[in-house]
Amino acid sequence: MSDALKPGPAHALMHFTVFVWGFTAILGRLISISAVPLVFYRLLVVISVMPLIIKWRGLSFGVAPSTLRRFAVVGVLVALHWLLFYGCIKYVGIAVAVLCLSSLTFFTALLEPLMFKRKLSVSELVLGFGVMLGVSVLVKVETNTDAVGLAMGMGSALFSASFGVLNGQLARETRGEVMTFWELLAATVATKRATATTREVSRPAARPRPAGAGALRRRSGAGAIGVADENAARRRARKSAREDTGGGGGRGVRRRTGRRG
Repeated sequence: MSDALKPGPAHALMHFTVFVWGFTAILGRLISISAVPLVFYRLLVVISVMPLIIKWRGLSFGVAPSTLRRFAVVGVLVALHWLLFYGCIKYVGIAVAVLCLSSLTFFTALLEPLMFKRKLSVSELVLGFGVMLGVSVLVKVETNTDAVGLAMGMGSALFSASFGVLNGQLARETRGEVMTFWELLAATVATKRATATTREVSRPAARPRPAGAGALRRRSGAGAIGVADENAARRRARKSAREDTGGGGGRGVRRRTGRRG
């Protein structure tokens, strides 16, 4: 059975793919969780659905061990691409991540001839370098981002070009559905490892309690008790003064009354 689509459905599918591809950056910004778990859950959904598609199309999961190793390498590159892409979105915003991804053409023009053993195209390199230069100027001037955000965006484009070029070769040997499943399974494992590493790094170290912490709390408690006792003593002193003033006044009145009598 041929998988070729007619021009109409093919164009519709292409436009829908571009829309989804562009909307992923907006979703990445709107979703509140950080980049690493976001990529992990995204991959988890895909590798849960892909076996159903493979079974529905009557394909086999079996691949040669050497091909499986190559899929694993591509899967790690996919994981690095998505981690840096969503990390860039979270760090500096959608505009920088998408602009940097435009430099994909330069990296592809540089890597593709090396992979397919053909001569470098000077026109492609010049065009790609011009795009990358323009992206760098726009990112630096318009968005005022720092070197870390720019490096994350460019790294995302580099890894995207890398796995795209490798897939161009692997797609000749294996069906796309099976290839995607094994690659994204490897990407899920790599992202899971990144999640565990991130948790270890972000977990605060247990700091030793200062030797005087308990004494400080006791002094604070003693101070509070002392203030309360002092206030109570003041209230008792004022009450006693009022009573003395009232009693002395009454005796004085009686003494003056007695003298007059």
